[in-house]
Amino acid sequence: FCGGSMVQIADFCSKFSRSADGQHFVQVNVHCVGENVKELDVISHLQHARYINLMENRIKSVTALANLPHALEVSLASNEIEEVEVLGQEGVLVHCVTLDLSNNDIADLGTPLLPKCQVLNVSSNQLTSLEGIAVMGSLQEADFSSNRITTLEVDGDSAGLQAVEVLNLSNNQIASLSGIAKATAVKTLNLAQNQVAALGELKHLATLSVTDVDLRDNPIIEEPGADPVRTELLILNPGITRMNGEEITEDDREAAKTEIQAREEARLAALQELKEKVLAFIEKHDPGLKEDELSFNEYWSGMGETEESVNFHLKLKYGKDLTTPDAEE
Repeated sequence: FCGGSMVQIADFCSKFSRSADGQHFVQVNVHCVGENVKELDVISHLQHARYINLMENRIKSVTALANLPHALEVSLASNEIEEVEVLGQEGVLVHCVTLDLSNNDIADLGTPLLPKCQVLNVSSNQLTSLEGIAVMGSLQEADFSSNRITTLEVDGDSAGLQAVEVLNLSNNQIASLSGIAKATAVKTLNLAQNQVAALGELKHLATLSVTDVDLRDNPIIEEPGADPVRTELLILNPGITRMNGEEITEDDREAAKTEIQAREEARLAALQELKEKVLAFIEKHDPGLKEDELSFNEYWSGMGETEESVNFHLKLKYGKDLTTPDAEE
């Protein structure tokens, strides 16, 4: 029966189809929305059910999912579910392609097996990480929006994170994008309404195959006008075609090319200035090396491009570097 209304669950079943073994005709659709259902057990006897919609009820326990081996699509959105440990058991929802557990009170997904699940919606729960999709290797779309996620780091290889193509992480508490590089197949990435503030965090998106990124309503997004975030993203990942709901334009790509050229010119100028400092140092402490252009160029090429690395090599060879005061020489 459905809730306190004493309506038989059979009244909410429809569509007949052959059973998995082809021996019988069985009801495969269950649509019982907003009927005050408290126990999932009311459909335990419907082992051949394939399309199950029990959203907007009062279900707390989902252990009865173990009795639905043929389910293809399951929606338990907007119930009172707190734990889903049963999803980690062998044989549970092994054929399920779409699972909607949104708008519940789940704090830990455990480690769901769900070998064929392609679409997972766990938005509006109490989750703090992406660990739950670790072994879901068939996953294509995952919605983790409106949770309490603070980190994208996951332990070891995550088959689910590596497989997912559409990933919604909006409205969480994410400040660092470290860990997102494991989402190697992601094409659409929604990071809107988080706490990403540092431009340097964008480097974690450089190796992704992502084409659509949303960073709206993060501290990193500045006032309208010049858009350093858009330019930086295109420098790091030219494959991006949409950002913040807008198509990337040719002007955006030209701005990125101009910035790349400006940075390269600045790098070469700084390198030349550093080289001149080293030449002056060598002239004072090792004039023979300065006069041997071939030997100097070989020495210079092995010093690196930063003042820190140059000073390391100078200190190693001469016991002093560019920062050594004249009085100490």
